[in-house]
Amino acid sequence: MTPTATQRPPDLDALPADAHIDAEAVAAVLSCCVRHVHRMAAARELPAPLRIGQLVRWRVGTLRDWLRRGADRQEVASEC
Repeated sequence: MTPTATQRPPDLDALPADAHIDAEAVAAVLSCCVRHVHRMAAARELPAPLRIGQLVRWRVGTLRDWLRRGADRQEVASEC
């Protein structure tokens, strides 16, 4: 089994609000694992993702607003 490289967090402020990012990028932003991102979405602790077939993506503007409203990245990271 090959180790996977950790994804560098995207700069949400540099991306347009209507851009979409995947669960790996969300996990990198929140400093947690991809599985935890999906658990948070299922528990509605994270803004709802956009689903297109099997693709799951989050709108950058929605995530940016959620983080600015006070989502605690430290608390999220400690859960993983």
